[in-house]
Parts: sequence; C-alpha cells; structure tokens
Amino acid sequence: MQFDAASQQIRLETTQGGDNQPAVDLATVNYNEEQIKAIKKAYANFESFETSYAPKQMTENDSYVKAAATGDGVNLIFKHMIVNVSPRDYSTDYESKEVKLSNGVIAKWYTPSDTPMLGFQLDDRTVTISSPDGSLSNSQIEQVAVSVTKVK
Repeated sequence: MQFDAASQQIRLETTQGGDNQPAVDLATVNYNEEQIKAIKKAYANFESFETSYAPKQMTENDSYVKAAATGDGVNLIFKHMIVNVSPRDYSTDYESKEVKLSNGVIAKWYTPSDTPMLGFQLDDRTVTISSPDGSLSNSQIEQVAVSVTKVK
C-alpha cells in the first residue's frame, strides 16, 4: 500500500492470479483518503465489527461509488458490483456450488434471486460479491474476491 500525497490517494497493489488463472481485466482500486474514512466510518457503526475490509481490485470499467451500512454489515458499492461484508452467512438457505479461489479459499456460488452471488469466509466475516447489472463474469468476481483484505 502506498500513499500518493499529490493526489491524496492510497494505492493498493496486488499481483494477478497464478499460472493456472486466466487473465481477467482487473484494475487496482485507488481509494482516496475521504473514501477510506467513509469506509472505516461505515464499519465503526457496528460493535465488535470495526475492522474494515475492501477489495483491492475491480474490473477495469468499474469505479468505486460509496460505502453504506446495512442492517448488519457494510456494502461497498461500485458501478458494476456490490461487495457486502457481514458477520452472517445468508447463503445457507440456498442451493450452492462450491469453488476454490486462486488463494485456496473455498467459496460458494448461490442465486437467491436473479443475481448470482459469491460468498466466502474472511476472518470472522462473510463476504458476498455480486454484479447486479451482470457486467462481471464469475471469473472476474472470483478474482475480485481474492483481493478483499483489511483496510489500513
């Protein structure tokens, strides 16, 4: 992670998947200082849930919009995807298909409505990623999932 004083942005960098991972068009998410504050504020609304998480990557044609607290978690809203971080796993009532992400994490695809969702455990949280407008492929969502990490 690097802070660019001139642009007042924090740059989070990662390397893309391993040898067996197809290249997907991902870009680094550059959250500016105000966005980082807003993300941390959204998580601060929850006792014992203050540690902030966010993806370090998004598709090249996407952009970060805002963080919004939900009833029991935080939605990180992008133009073409939503990353929900919650202490609860809401996938248990739905039929799901397990997949192994490139970082070895077991995730599961499920579809509670018309929008497929990818859910996985990260520390004591459940992260769920979806693309409500269908812009992201499953492969792209899986690669974004690998990039979700603590915000510093």
